This record gives sequence, structure tokens and C-alpha cells, in this order.
Amino acid sequence: MTDARSPTANSSNYIQNGTNQQATSNFSISGDGTAAGTLSSNIVNAAKQYNIGGNRILSS
Repeated sequence: MTDARSPTANSSNYIQNGTNQQATSNFSISGDGTAAGTLSSNIVNAAKQYNIGGNRILSS
């Protein structure tokens, strides 16, 4: 890594993989992803549609 910050455990410079909320944490994924467990949110936005089991249920 070329970043000056060390990716040390419990560093506030990185999103930590854990169960406690991190108030100022954001992330962006440019590809595909899978949630193997429960994915929770207050608001979910979809640019095109929502699918369940591969079948479209809602679309714009």
C-alpha cells in the first residue's frame, strides 16, 4: 500500500468489519456483491428494479 496511514487494527481511518455501528462510515461497491446473511437499512434505492429469487417484483 502507498497510503501514509497504516491499516492497523482498530484504526479510525478504515471501516471495521464488526457488529457495532460506525456513525461516519460509508462504502461504495462498483461491481456485484452478495449478502449471505441479513442486510438491513433504513432506505434502499434502486436505479432500475428489485428482484426476489431472480424475478422482478418492482421496477421504475
